[in-house]
Amino acid sequence: MAQPTASPAPPSAPSDAALELSAVRLDYGDVRALDGIDIEVRRGEFVVVVGPSGCGKTSLLRIAAGLLPPSGGSVRVLGGSADAAQAGKRLGLVAQTPALLPWRDVRSNIALPESVNRSAGGPAAAADPEALIRLVGLEGFERARPHKLSGGMQQRVALARALVVDPDLLLMDEPFAALDEITREQMRYELLRVWSQAPGAGATAKTVLFVTHSVTEAVALADRVVVLSPRPGRIAAEMAIDLPRPRRPDDERAPAFLDAVDRVRALLRTAPPEPADRVSS
Repeated sequence: MAQPTASPAPPSAPSDAALELSAVRLDYGDVRALDGIDIEVRRGEFVVVVGPSGCGKTSLLRIAAGLLPPSGGSVRVLGGSADAAQAGKRLGLVAQTPALLPWRDVRSNIALPESVNRSAGGPAAAADPEALIRLVGLEGFERARPHKLSGGMQQRVALARALVVDPDLLLMDEPFAALDEITREQMRYELLRVWSQAPGAGATAKTVLFVTHSVTEAVALADRVVVLSPRPGRIAAEMAIDLPRPRRPDDERAPAFLDAVDRVRALLRTAPPEPADRVSS
């Protein structure tokens, strides 16, 4: 009698994850900076990483961007490697400082990735620089050089420059840290507005991984907050932020918002430092 044959396995559904870090480790010489990092960021999700100074937040973001190779573990970005996502212009990066070219005006700084793509024979930018100037509220400053702009305006240019390639994943490393508190508050709500309206977003907002020291900023922005422990950075806790969107500055005085801030701060206080941050020989 013929033996029954197994039915073929059904095709696996495409992953909903835009970013997957599994057991990621980072060593600087004999110092372990990150250890056992497991993070999954779903498409359209806004995830914020908080933690004490020196816990490896920026290093984690650089690993996600493909700018820093991990010492161990695996990284998948948009279903493939970080290098492939970079080559396909599917990643946008906003750093702590805007790093604008001083001889270029606002429009040409925003259009810089478009120029680089064209000269390298890469894919054309999907977003119109003029539309991005309107989106980030810089109408009338198209021809201004960086030294004529405030810090907040310079970061708007940097954000628009990151969006000009219409990235699927936006990585942001404390982009508002150098701003005064009033401007910083204004910029985080401008970011939320831009996040929901960015070109290509359609019904789903861009996927964002954002690093900050500010607990208030984390709660205002995030769908989910990831808390890192002191070095070596490990995932100490994760907390969903169940506050309705759109969020506005006045929400920061609401009891539910203040309660969420208190809970994240409690997680930071109880994240224990690990006894060893040295690599075993």
